[in-house]
Amino acid sequence: AMTVPRLVRSSPALRGRLMLSWELEAATLTAAVTDDEDDLIAAAAVRSLVWANRVVFRAAMRRLIAGDDPAGVARDLRVEAERVYARLDLGLASYGA
Repeated sequence: AMTVPRLVRSSPALRGRLMLSWELEAATLTAAVTDDEDDLIAAAAVRSLVWANRVVFRAAMRRLIAGDDPAGVARDLRVEAERVYARLDLGLASYGA
């Protein structure tokens, strides 16, 4: 079940392609938020939210590859994800208001 994540982690080329696809996703989401290509606040806000999701996902993959119990990983990271998004909410709450 963890074969693909292990393969991606071990391949610089695959990691690079993954990073490029994540950047394309962030650019697409930023374009959905603003028509101004130079809106650095929108770009930073979108990337903050997108990367928050990615760091939680990467933590999950790292722990699962290490053999941690999936239920325990989900439980722990649910709490951590809530903390991450609560912190971001403090800084982004007034964005777009």
